[in-house]
Amino acid sequence: MTPEAWAAQPVRQITLLLGDNRHASAEEAGIADPRATAEIVEIAFDADAWKSQ
Repeated sequence: MTPEAWAAQPVRQITLLLGDNRHASAEEAGIADPRATAEIVEIAFDADAWKSQ
């Protein structure tokens, strides 16, 4: 096996494992919607602070 092929093996395995953990929705996955319990934090800033120097 070439070094490139040898190095690609873990990537293939991880990709397969991640594929087994996909769900069509948060409900199907059995997890709550994060927006339902999220705290909103407002960060006020002056728009001029984002201009390039």
